Amino acid sequence: MKKAALLVVLFLFLGLTTANYAQQMVSGTFTAEKGKAGYNLHEGEGSRAYTVEVVFEKPFEARPNVVIGVTKMDAVSNTNLRYEVTATAVSRDSFVLKVNTWGDAKINNISGNWFAYIAN
Repeated sequence: MKKAALLVVLFLFLGLTTANYAQQMVSGTFTAEKGKAGYNLHEGEGSRAYTVEVVFEKPFEARPNVVIGVTKMDAVSNTNLRYEVTATAVSRDSFVLKVNTWGDAKINNISGNWFAYIAN
């Protein structure tokens, strides 16, 4: 009986200790393309941007770090390819994913992944 009680206490202690040091993480995907409201990266020239708010299912305990990676892009071949993808307005609840282009670049669509995390 003492061994069982000791094991229960040990598991509770380990569970509470690892919960304090656990990393909070969440990930998702994005696609920005012609036909979506506000998308203008495929037309005109000069500085253009497309933004979308990403809302986390559960709020983070603190403001997370956000990493974004591009996995696919379709651009017009007879223009320069210029783009920047950033996370702005990062909060515990959400962030704004922003895709910029400039000059004569024309991007028909761009897709990728995002990853938000808190490292203790």
